[in-house]
Amino acid sequence: MPDKQRDFETVVKRINRLTQEGKLEWKTVPANLEYFAGADRKVEVFYYTSFNGRQLRLYKETTKIYHDEVRFTWEDFAELEFIDDEERTLWEFPRCAAIWDLLETVSYQLADVDAAIDEIMSDDFDAFLDKD
Repeated sequence: MPDKQRDFETVVKRINRLTQEGKLEWKTVPANLEYFAGADRKVEVFYYTSFNGRQLRLYKETTKIYHDEVRFTWEDFAELEFIDDEERTLWEFPRCAAIWDLLETVSYQLADVDAAIDEIMSDDFDAFLDKD
């Protein structure tokens, strides 16, 4: 499995590079509250992209991890999976650091952080502020 893990991480890194180069475009969709049963798992937003008829879904899941019957902690996991047309998971990539990097790239691009920083740093920034 170690070789496969490395191969999957390489695939995710390539997806990240294609995203950074603008060759893969992602869209954001608020998480469907019915997606997860119970209050032990939380997802705020899903990111979707597609290529060659295949669909990918990327998201951060916060999961309650129980240590015993009363003690628990919340842990975050970055998930990347192939889905079908009804948004059912077909296959999930093994967890790896590259998925976190991809999540950072996608959220950064969709938030249009570079443009926001340029606006803030511009000499005309005061014109963007709401005047009350």
